[in-house]
Amino acid sequence: LPYNENWWTAITQSDAQVANYLQAIGQNCINYMRSVTWQKHSAFGGWYIPYEIEQYDWGRTQARVDMITTWLKGLSDVAIETSGREPSVSTYFSEMGTGQQLANMWSYILDRVIIRPMIQDGVGVSGMKNYDNLEPLRQMLLKRGANFDLIVELFEMKPNAANVTGQFQAQTA
Repeated sequence: LPYNENWWTAITQSDAQVANYLQAIGQNCINYMRSVTWQKHSAFGGWYIPYEIEQYDWGRTQARVDMITTWLKGLSDVAIETSGREPSVSTYFSEMGTGQQLANMWSYILDRVIIRPMIQDGVGVSGMKNYDNLEPLRQMLLKRGANFDLIVELFEMKPNAANVTGQFQAQTA
């Protein structure tokens, strides 16, 4: 689906501003799904919502969890309507929270939305130890028999790159 590059800046705003932003980009995605016909092509694999959902920005308050859940449900409903398939969306473990918070947030979302999480393994930034942080999410998904994918990161963050430049920098792993 179309991507709005203001995502990371916009989601740090007040709840009212975030709600307006989600409404705008959500409507843009819905209009797009309803305006194109190539999803009927045999090679079409499904809709991908090109945003990353993590527990720091979205799981820290119930208001934020409800906000992202409602937004994802609107996109999912139209994705299923236009293609017959659940959409996918990326998620990852934010170091500014816990693995259990991530699992709880996704359990809440999956109780309300038909969607396929694509779990970024995070080893490109945090190393193999990040699998421990994802274990509560993996266990919850397996227990409920949810469809999900694991994204294996084939990069590594350059040492101190974010601290020096303020920008994420990576190299091929």
